[in-house]
Amino acid sequence: MRSMLPAVFLLIVHAPASGGTSNPEDWWQRCGGPFNLCGYVERVSEEPRIPKHYEVAQKFSDGLAAVRINGRYGYIDPTGKVVIAPQFEVAGPFTGDYAEVRINGRSGAIDRTGRVVVPAEFDRIVPFTGGAFIAKPLRPDALRAVEQLRLDGLVHLEGLKDSSLGFGGGIYHLEKGWLTPKDLQFSYFDEPTRGFIWAGRRNDHIMRSIGVF
Repeated sequence: MRSMLPAVFLLIVHAPASGGTSNPEDWWQRCGGPFNLCGYVERVSEEPRIPKHYEVAQKFSDGLAAVRINGRYGYIDPTGKVVIAPQFEVAGPFTGDYAEVRINGRSGAIDRTGRVVVPAEFDRIVPFTGGAFIAKPLRPDALRAVEQLRLDGLVHLEGLKDSSLGFGGGIYHLEKGWLTPKDLQFSYFDEPTRGFIWAGRRNDHIMRSIGVF
C-alpha cells in the first residue's frame, strides 16, 4: 500500500495543469502558418487552446471574443465555436450583455445573441453598464468611412477602459435615450459594470464622477 502513495500523489498534483480550466481572458492571440491565421494559447505555457482558424482574433471579454472570418467579424466562445455569425465590418469587446459593432461605417450595439439592440447611427457607442452606453453622436461633418479608420489594415473598437472618446459624447440608454448632454468628455474610473465613470465639459476645471444605476 505504501508503494502506491507517491504515484497517486503525483497524479493529483499534475492533473490541473492539463485540465484546460484557465480563464480565457488570460489567453493570448497567436498568428502564423502559411495563411497567417490566428488562434489562442495559454499566456504562460503557450499551450494551444483554440487552433489558428481566424483571420483576426481579439481578446476574450465576458466569455466571448471577436474574430474575423472571410472578411467579416463574429464572435466565438472559449471552445472556438462561432456563437454570433460573422456579419460586421468591425466588432468590439463585450461588456456584460452588449458589444459595439460597425455597420456601414457607423457604430451600433448588439446583445449576446447577435441581435442589433441599438441601431448603427453613432460615431461610437461603448457599453457602460446595464443598458447604458457612452455614446458619440454621428455628425455629418465627422462621418468617416471604415477605410479611413484603418490601422495596419484593421479597425479596432476598444472597450471603455481602453478608449479615448474625446469631447462631444454623452450617456445613452437602451430604453430611455439620452440621459445626459452630448458635450461631455469621459475618462476611465472603475470597472464599467460598477456603473461609475469620470465625466466633464470642455470648460470644466475638474472631471466629476457620475454614476448610472
